Amino acid sequence: MEFIFRIICLLLFIYQFYKLSSIYFSYKTTTNVVYELEKIVSFPAITICFDKFALVKNDSEYSLTNNETINDEKRFNFNNQTIREQIQHIMGVNKILDCYFAEKNNIYKMEKCDTITDIRLSISGILGCFHIFSQLNGESDKKFIANNNSINSNVLIALRIKYKKLNNSENIYISIHNRKERIYSLFQYDFKPIKVNFMEENKIHFRKIKINQKYNRFVKSGDELQTRYECIYKCKIDNIIKMTNSYPFIYFTYNLNRSLKFNVKKIYTKLDLPKLDHYSGEVFSDICGIYCDSMIETNQEFYLFQVQKLGTFAMDYHPIFIEFPTEPVTIYEIYPKMYFEEYLCFVASLLSLWFGFSFVNCYKYFILMYKTLKIYKSKNMTTNKLVLIKLRLTNRHQN
Repeated sequence: MEFIFRIICLLLFIYQFYKLSSIYFSYKTTTNVVYELEKIVSFPAITICFDKFALVKNDSEYSLTNNETINDEKRFNFNNQTIREQIQHIMGVNKILDCYFAEKNNIYKMEKCDTITDIRLSISGILGCFHIFSQLNGESDKKFIANNNSINSNVLIALRIKYKKLNNSENIYISIHNRKERIYSLFQYDFKPIKVNFMEENKIHFRKIKINQKYNRFVKSGDELQTRYECIYKCKIDNIIKMTNSYPFIYFTYNLNRSLKFNVKKIYTKLDLPKLDHYSGEVFSDICGIYCDSMIETNQEFYLFQVQKLGTFAMDYHPIFIEFPTEPVTIYEIYPKMYFEEYLCFVASLLSLWFGFSFVNCYKYFILMYKTLKIYKSKNMTTNKLVLIKLRLTNRHQN
């Protein structure tokens, strides 16, 4: 009867242990939503992209006349140059746009954006992008503080697009994103198109969303920390370069001294994003997804924003105003449904429930085993001594 009872206890233990392990090893999570005002308001990164061929210097052989439109031949001839050579033909940011920031209640005290950090340039086979407030070279977070008082955080950023040849570019693309992340593609973040119009004023209002994962998953590649998005894009780019010995024209490069050319297979007069996705290295998605699978960011930032037209004015530049949010930040805190410590405690409680297992009882058993082994060892030693004595006596008798 006791044997049958023990078998029943064992089967119940196995069933509960299986259910418990299935919960833990499924890695399910619980999400807690929090709304709070940030104590310190900091700048996000702003990326604004133009048709690259509209940024060519006026004295360049590839420049457009005032009435000339961008055509396939112009694009092909320009992309036939190396990345380093193309950069020499592109104008500096000061010729294209101005960027200022100030608190909204003190707009007469405006500062230039490049006093925080340099406005960086990246190019692809079609676009040229300027990255404002990008924190890519290990700069301190203290440089990017916009306001120390979250209650009065209504900071205003003013962009003035002043290069009039940009009318030849049908759209510009703008995005607000995490300043510590490099942009490699228009597909990476939410880029909104804005029609360049020197008689129109636009305003952008954004809000911030944070995702905090409450478990440690470290992200490292070589000596440089990076996100999973960056890892996947870098992996695709590296594989395309190895395969074609050229740079994929859909992706941006920040290394402006490259001697590579863009692998322009087709030229599009208009920016056709669905078609361009065909050249984005999707054939390497599975390989790069596996390679970067362990790279999950514990803290992420996202920005939602809307573009609003304010009206038509007589100006010689196209203004875009970006307002900081005054509402609380939405924070998603993601916890594992069960921590490893909890899992161990539950397993121990099951052992105790069905088998009466406890460390107190184990201690008693350990002492008993120790004494038993000690007695057994002493008996063996006594037996060995008696055998030796008999052998010696036998030898003497024979002699």
